[in-house]
Amino acid sequence: MFYDTLGYLRSLTLKVAGIVRQYGKLPADMNSVIFLDLSFSQEIFGAEDEINFLAIKIRPELIDPRDVDRSIRNIVGLAERIQVCLGFEFTVSPLKAQILSAVSEGLMFQRMLYDSFASITTIMAVLLVLMISLMNIHDRLREIGILRAIGASRIRIFTLYFLEVLMIGTFGGIIGLFLGISVHYLLKDMILPSVLHKYAENLLVIRIETLAAGILIGLLISMIGGLYPAIKASFIPPREALQPAARRIKLLEIVEKKISPEAIDSRLILLGLGVAGSISMIAVMLTTMMISSNLRTLILMLFSAVLIVIASIILIFVGFFPKIVKFMSIVFSSIFKTLSRIAGRNILRYKHRSIILFFMLSLVVASLFTISFLANTQIEATEHSIKLGIGADIVIYGREPLPENITSQLEQIIGIETYCPITYPISVRIGDVVYWRTAYVKIYGIDPENYTHTTYIEDFNLDPDGIATINGNMSAMISKGLAEFLDVGIGDRIRFEYGGKTYLLNITHISPKAPGFAFTTYESRAQRTDILVSLRTFRNITGNIWFSRILIKVRSRSYIEQVVEDIMSTLGNSYDIQVASVEEYLERSEEALKFLEKIVSTLLSFAIFVAILGEMLSVMTAVKERTWEIGVLRAIGARRSHVALIFMLEAVMVSIIGFLAGFVAAYIVTYEVSYMMNAIGELGISIIIHGETTMRIFLIVVIPTAILAYLASYVLSGKNIAETIAKAERV
Repeated sequence: MFYDTLGYLRSLTLKVAGIVRQYGKLPADMNSVIFLDLSFSQEIFGAEDEINFLAIKIRPELIDPRDVDRSIRNIVGLAERIQVCLGFEFTVSPLKAQILSAVSEGLMFQRMLYDSFASITTIMAVLLVLMISLMNIHDRLREIGILRAIGASRIRIFTLYFLEVLMIGTFGGIIGLFLGISVHYLLKDMILPSVLHKYAENLLVIRIETLAAGILIGLLISMIGGLYPAIKASFIPPREALQPAARRIKLLEIVEKKISPEAIDSRLILLGLGVAGSISMIAVMLTTMMISSNLRTLILMLFSAVLIVIASIILIFVGFFPKIVKFMSIVFSSIFKTLSRIAGRNILRYKHRSIILFFMLSLVVASLFTISFLANTQIEATEHSIKLGIGADIVIYGREPLPENITSQLEQIIGIETYCPITYPISVRIGDVVYWRTAYVKIYGIDPENYTHTTYIEDFNLDPDGIATINGNMSAMISKGLAEFLDVGIGDRIRFEYGGKTYLLNITHISPKAPGFAFTTYESRAQRTDILVSLRTFRNITGNIWFSRILIKVRSRSYIEQVVEDIMSTLGNSYDIQVASVEEYLERSEEALKFLEKIVSTLLSFAIFVAILGEMLSVMTAVKERTWEIGVLRAIGARRSHVALIFMLEAVMVSIIGFLAGFVAAYIVTYEVSYMMNAIGELGISIIIHGETTMRIFLIVVIPTAILAYLASYVLSGKNIAETIAKAERV
């Protein structure tokens, strides 16, 4: 049954030729659409040579996935030319540009994850190259001494070792590219949503510039990480290189004279506090000042600030490192007694090596926690955003004005607890009494009591008593941003004109949010926001009431699906409506959230692998450098288990301190990022910390380090004491 263009009711029997399955999130719901041949449709509806809309396909060269902004400009420019060509009797909507813009904004968080992880990984790689290069130089001290003794200059020594690092870095970059491409193709089916699998070959494109950039990054990492070891190798005198014992004694003398191992470094603490504080303040100010500016530029600035603040906080811990180590040794002394104090002294004795391991572990922990915190916060923010936008469990949208008596039919549906009808809005220019400042807004009529019981105001900590105050005649509730823009407050009046008359509304409540409506906290966003009045006030202004939508609260989430079906069966035959539920919106976002979880899981797994690899190299370097010390300990009667425990305690203490520093840095940074992102999105999401994630990261950081340190030192301490000392002296 249908109405033709003349309004006559007609009936028609159709044969089902095919069933369309909806992919993606199209603007229309395919479940309520029937596709017919165009000529046949025009014939049966009596609308020959008429169409109600026209879909236009754009040439592929106008859309470049790598440059979304340029693609949007191309589409909008084409839409403008079509609009001018057809005239303004038609509406041209650049739907593709709207979709690209929405997708681009949604990918910002993922880009920030990628950039932060890539930066942390790069820093980790530099530290690993640094440690490996230092270990290589330590193993080749006699070679350096011989080269210097036969006349090799410092420049030649520097060039020799620096070129070695560059060659290894270039080769490693090439190997890394092949591994990355392999993983890229292996994981594409797992990471991409199932709908995009058939497009994967076109979406996952590897460009020449990407390959070149990968090799160049490997080369730069090698240059940065190998520069200091190469310089250090070139400045080792032949006498010290050929006489390790003399070199050790000289090193200890320098440490004793110039450095107090247990003294804090106030310069590092002040530097870290100053940089972290100033960058945080600048980031917050930029967020407030650029709240309506280019979000991509803002995200880039925030990302840079995150890296600097993380490094600054870790720097503060480095300044306090000796005191923290001393405290840790006292804590462990209750279990291991003398061994823990020896381990604490050894950490400070080899302070520079310990700080390198500490810094690396702190970065790993900070990156793991930051990614975890932000991912959990993003998931929560998505749910809050959906609730704030839709307003209630179910919303009935009227494609045509809905009469007042429609609510009586809702009372017959089982499962509905409360409902709140919302009028069609009126668009007005509103201002203070003398129109000193004005803004264009929409005014809606609601029942305040039903609104407070139906919507998600409790989720956003809104004041129900304040909302109830608009029940008075000519009373209004406005957003905090609009109040600041108009420079008005509670008790003031605002003025607007409608239907040739001037009206004054009394402001009885100011709110930062209103579920289901466009409210804002910021003055810069005050234009095009909403104002809420009571149904009585709205009737006094317009003379009648028609509803545009109805917010519905169900008794429990289990009723939502059934209530939606009952609404369509009860009202769908009489009114042209569309019914949406919060569950439907959450399901639509679920696929994107699962995609985000896959990305985060992949990044975390890779970060864990890098962390374990770094710990292994650091522990092996420490044990190998201290072969002579292990031989001396065994010579004076220390058992193998005691030697292994000393090394294990050193590794555990540094790991725990690194874990604490990384956790604190991640929490502070995530708090700042959440604050700034909440300022942008106006959601007010707090940081979400999962105890299971925290414990898993702690075990990943501490356990492998402890086991490796214990096993490596235990194995080495089991060798012949005399041979161990002799071998150490030869090195």
